Amino acid sequence: MRTLREEAGRFDQRAGRYDRWLKQRWFFRPVHQIVLSALRLRPGERFLEVGSGTGTLTLAAAATTGFAVGVDPAPRMVEEARRKPVPPGATVAWVVAAAEELPLPDESFDVAASSISMHHWVDLEAGLRQLHRVLRPGGRIVLADVAPRGAGRAAAAVSGLGSRRDHSAHDPDELARAVADAGFTHLRVLRSGALSRLVAFIAAEKEA
Repeated sequence: MRTLREEAGRFDQRAGRYDRWLKQRWFFRPVHQIVLSALRLRPGERFLEVGSGTGTLTLAAAATTGFAVGVDPAPRMVEEARRKPVPPGATVAWVVAAAEELPLPDESFDVAASSISMHHWVDLEAGLRQLHRVLRPGGRIVLADVAPRGAGRAAAAVSGLGSRRDHSAHDPDELARAVADAGFTHLRVLRSGALSRLVAFIAAEKEA
């Protein structure tokens, strides 16, 4: 059983070089683009990212919404995020915390996301319940996580995505059921070309 300290510690070791990792270009950035497109962000919305890492997606969202909060359990990853420039006119806050225990008020965000993070959560169901709690009624989420299928399994094996040593990949159907069990409705499994063989993209809402 993995512990939160173990997961955060591994990422703290990578923090200084994380943004230079080759996977940023061919994997993480394309996933971020799909997530941002699916979120349909609007100016004035309050955005939350859980598992924000060095802040790339959070800052990109803030450029549209004007307000964003990034949460990550690895302190050094959050330090790297804080060093990055904030989009002009935007307010961005960084919080060191786990998905399972978000230190945020109930119903305080309009939209939320998690991108290639959930397989590192110690308790997926607890993290999803926390996301549901902090989202306002009618709010929406987009989740993306490692879930190789079909031909994507070979690519995952070669790249290290989904390996049991570093990742615990999700079954797409089980992930969708967990989102529904957390109280979200209007679930949609998004398809996005070849990446859909490696990643499950799920959009959902909190009942208004």
